[in-house]
Amino acid sequence: MEKPIYIIDGDRFDDLESFYDEVERSLIPDVEWGRNPDSFNDILRGGVGLPRTFILVWKNSKRSRQTLGYEETVKFWQEVKARSIRTSLYVERLHHPETKNIKDEILITKILEKDEKDKVWLAKLDDKIAAAQQGQGTTVFDWLIDMIRDDRKDVEFRPE
Repeated sequence: MEKPIYIIDGDRFDDLESFYDEVERSLIPDVEWGRNPDSFNDILRGGVGLPRTFILVWKNSKRSRQTLGYEETVKFWQEVKARSIRTSLYVERLHHPETKNIKDEILITKILEKDEKDKVWLAKLDDKIAAAQQGQGTTVFDWLIDMIRDDRKDVEFRPE
């Protein structure tokens, strides 16, 4: 039995969000998913609307290497950091309603002073952002390719 072929076209997206749109259009139409790298990995493993074994053609992958490169990686890590800060603020205000009138900047400083784990996590994110800004480390494109090329042989990858 022949493996089904799915095509992602790098000419149809310019950033990670529009890559997710391309995934929806080309791989899993009419299927709701998490629209994040972990959920993309789930799709590749047959967990969200695709068979477990298939061929994935990535047209215009050289263009995608650029559009999902360091600039997009900086943006990704900045969004992760912003989400982490929003979550910390939400949790703090949920457990300590008296903090609702404290400005976000002041409250996050207080949270970081008392929570070493959050402080370390945000510092790691700052390091990832700084590395990507300097053109160092792996990019969003690299992560996606690594997921596709995972040791499992279920997905036959054909970059073009």
